[in-house]
Amino acid sequence: DLVIYRVFFTHSFKDKKYIGETMVLNGSLMFLVTPYLSIGMTYLISVKLQLPAVWNGTAQVITGIAAILGGIASAIISEKFQTENLYQFLIAMGASFIILIPALSGTHSPITSFLLISLSSAAILLLANMAGVYIIAGIQKACPQSMLGRLMALFNACSNLILPVGIWVHGIIYEKYSSQLHFVFLTISILTILTAIKGKNVYFKLQNDSINHTS
Repeated sequence: DLVIYRVFFTHSFKDKKYIGETMVLNGSLMFLVTPYLSIGMTYLISVKLQLPAVWNGTAQVITGIAAILGGIASAIISEKFQTENLYQFLIAMGASFIILIPALSGTHSPITSFLLISLSSAAILLLANMAGVYIIAGIQKACPQSMLGRLMALFNACSNLILPVGIWVHGIIYEKYSSQLHFVFLTISILTILTAIKGKNVYFKLQNDSINHTS
């Protein structure tokens, strides 16, 4: 078993290191973005705007619709979409955080701020869902079938570890920097965009290997 796992890690992180790099990039994006979708939007609406729970429920419905639309869009463009273009989705996702800044400026009414938060969160979730579909599909195509089960198990294990840690860190940041959240989200936006740009070459290599495996 040790030999098998040694071969697996050598293959995924050395011989085809872009598979490992894709997983690292995905983990970084999960740490930056997913905790906001889990607790950040609720925190902004319930704590910062102090709106009733029904408004938070409305925002959850809006983002839920966005998630469904993201899945439908992914299915529609799946045959034409190129994995190398993933970074564009991720740049747009990072830029969507900037919309939160005017919502937290205090110059808008709570309802206007609610709309800005809900729509930006919907855009973030839509783009995150679409990117996630193509990241997983690209990894699966590039990985040999004999190693696919182990790779996806590792992928899921990393995701299950990163998400609660990210939620914990984001929760601390929201509480500690409650009056400076516009700077927090600007930082998240910049880091997400830089991570996406870093992934441009990685996704290009992942696409080429996927094509070689299917041809």
